[in-house]
Amino acid sequence: MNLRTMTPSQIDAIAFPLMEREFGARMGYFNARTSYAEAVRAPEASFEHRHLAERERWMNEAKVRLDEAKRNLAPYEAEFERRGGWTRFPHTITAGAGHFHRGFDCSTCYPTTQYGYHHDYSGLTERQLVDKVGSEACTVCFPWAPTTEAWGRVAKASAAAKVSEKLAKWQKGYDVRAKKVINVEKRLAKHLADPHHKSWCLGTVSLMHRDPATGKQVYGPTVPGCDGERELRWAKQELARWEAKKPS
Repeated sequence: MNLRTMTPSQIDAIAFPLMEREFGARMGYFNARTSYAEAVRAPEASFEHRHLAERERWMNEAKVRLDEAKRNLAPYEAEFERRGGWTRFPHTITAGAGHFHRGFDCSTCYPTTQYGYHHDYSGLTERQLVDKVGSEACTVCFPWAPTTEAWGRVAKASAAAKVSEKLAKWQKGYDVRAKKVINVEKRLAKHLADPHHKSWCLGTVSLMHRDPATGKQVYGPTVPGCDGERELRWAKQELARWEAKKPS
């Protein structure tokens, strides 16, 4: 097998699985080394310290696996470097189809986004990639990438669902406030009709004003007022405020 005569796609067909194994071996060695270090620092009577030799063996075995994975990958990475590299388009791993990206810094991705590689597209130009994958190419990384009619329908349906959810939430809040107005109106009518409950409607209100001597806000004097009407007025104002927030 002559790597110098192989295409980027042919090389990466072998290299990508080796890269995955190397990454797994590297994480295994890291975990084993961390476990061994914890055992070294642990008190002598602890469970971790009693198994120090076993953890050291695990660490050494993990190091052997990592060194082997690196050796297997080395020729392909060396050829990659010798040619000055070639394009490798990361592909997001999601529950759906995922998208191909120019790199790992796309604004549509997150630190937790997982990626994979497809060797079939190694070495292609960006135009060639988009021509092959079509709407699977990220339109942020490749603005000229097509969006299929089906893809547009899904996006519109998702947007409509979000608007519907907001509207349902708004309607729930509106119903609560409208019910508040109705309940206060009923209570006000009931209390006005019953002489024993007129105090709630025709009570007194303590006004707030600024004390000229101290400059502070204080209550007083007490003047005739209607707590029921005031509560009704506040309920109607809150209803009007909420109605103005109706999503469009």
